[in-house]
Amino acid sequence: MRLVGSAISIILALLAIGCSPPPEQARYTVDEYRANAELRHAQVERCQRDPGSLKKTPDCINAQTAAAFEDRLRLRDAPAVGLDPKRKRGSRSENEASDTAVPSDERR
Repeated sequence: MRLVGSAISIILALLAIGCSPPPEQARYTVDEYRANAELRHAQVERCQRDPGSLKKTPDCINAQTAAAFEDRLRLRDAPAVGLDPKRKRGSRSENEASDTAVPSDERR
């Protein structure tokens, strides 16, 4: 009796596993999202509008991975930081030197 019950349990478990839906496939790969900025931005926006339902879907994961590669600020594309290229390294202008200079009677 016990053997029959175990066999039935195993058969039911195998049937349940066999009847589960296949995993969802992504429509686009990471490389396709990297190549098409408009498609990537549209998908990332959809994922951000409904993170509860879409955050762990293959397309959201692929689009967000592609965005991490492509949408970061690249140093060569960054705006200038306002440094004076004529000024020598380590030197200070007269105004900067006088602002930070400590009078001789206050030193100790």
